[in-house]
Amino acid sequence: GEKATSVADSAWPGIRGGDGAGKGRGEAMAPLIANGDTVAYRFVNTFPEEVLWGEIHIVGFMLGSEKQLSVGYLVQSDIPGVVILSGYEGHLADRSIRIESVRSVAIIRAKVSYTILS
Repeated sequence: GEKATSVADSAWPGIRGGDGAGKGRGEAMAPLIANGDTVAYRFVNTFPEEVLWGEIHIVGFMLGSEKQLSVGYLVQSDIPGVVILSGYEGHLADRSIRIESVRSVAIIRAKVSYTILS
């Protein structure tokens, strides 16, 4: 039979196993991911076991009673039960995040930047 593909698979030739795509906001990862770039991502099903440490991830977490969503390099901390999210070359101060506050994690698989020429 035919193999089902996700929307991200069909929209991103050569990138398999994607779960979705969305627009980046902010400058924490510029110039790697600039404000307005489109990124394809794949959810990490088992956190923190399936994390590709040192790679760019989208992390959804709770900060008090507020939901936060940030993009950055996800690295292990020396502090048990904590991970660190850091931006590109200091564009985002390292953010320590308690593992139990993490609600979702996705790894960035690809990005598209648009430049409009006049």
